[in-house]
Amino acid sequence: MRRLNMKTISLFLIMILVIGTLLAIFSNKEEQPVEQASQESEEKGEQTQDKQQAQPVLSLKADQVRRMTLQNGKKMIELVPDSPYSEEEVRTNLSGWYIHQPYQNVYSVKYNPLVDMLYGIEELAWEEIIGEEANLEKYGLKKPDMKLTFESEEGEETILIGDQAGDDKRYAKVSDSEQIGTIADRALLPYELQAFDLVEKFVKIIAIDVLAQLQINDGDEEFLIKIDHPIEQEDQDSPLFFINDQAVEENIFRNLYKDIAGLSVDDTVNDATYHNPEATMIYTIFNQEQKKKKEIKVELVSYDKQNFAVFLNGKADFLLKKSDFENMLKKIKQV
Repeated sequence: MRRLNMKTISLFLIMILVIGTLLAIFSNKEEQPVEQASQESEEKGEQTQDKQQAQPVLSLKADQVRRMTLQNGKKMIELVPDSPYSEEEVRTNLSGWYIHQPYQNVYSVKYNPLVDMLYGIEELAWEEIIGEEANLEKYGLKKPDMKLTFESEEGEETILIGDQAGDDKRYAKVSDSEQIGTIADRALLPYELQAFDLVEKFVKIIAIDVLAQLQINDGDEEFLIKIDHPIEQEDQDSPLFFINDQAVEENIFRNLYKDIAGLSVDDTVNDATYHNPEATMIYTIFNQEQKKKKEIKVELVSYDKQNFAVFLNGKADFLLKKSDFENMLKKIKQV
């Protein structure tokens, strides 16, 4: 009888434990949705706060911009998707944009920096909004370090960039607003480049498919490069290449032309004086539809022992190393 009682008691205890466990599991399942909902609510609140902090500075979008003016230091940089050149002359321009200031001539803008600036507009967001302030000098905004103007067909918007605000931020304001806030330094990096960092540095690059002739004169030496295109010769399927009337295989010529077209300037110049050039490069390009030809002359005027001043349209903005020009001539002679 005693043994039976012990078994009964044991079974009773086990049943209590099982029931307790089931009740605990059921209770947790009821509480879990509440906790989950609370967590989701907190996350949504944080996301909302992030969105408020990431309020865009400008209303413009990248595809709306038709002009950018960057005042970063003493010189103003003006970038526009328009040029004074024919379509044939600028066929190699990948970005479709041109730098009009601070140079005397108009030059193509590099593709990657241009894309960074256009799509960087979306990264120009308020990190913190301080509010309306009358004392601009306190934030370095009375005489701002940078002035960025973005123009569209509907109007323009200008951002003034002032002093450092700490935590890798700068004070800023939109010119037609009294509100002052901060912008992250990293968002301003695309607009801190100098003009020479933006410009394509090729002395002159003309696409082969529109080039009819290139005449290079260096003192008493002359090199005449000619391309006979199929459009000019109806009985041929591909272009023919000649240097000083000697035929050159297409693959050899195309490799050589990479060195000719890749001739690049090395520095800027502001005080070059024009006089008789030591060397010239005269490109003849043609328009297939109009069947018209145009000459483009590059004049290399001695600037010092190491450099030529590169004159285009009677104006010089850049220097070319004489050694680079001589190396290019050597490659033509080797062919």
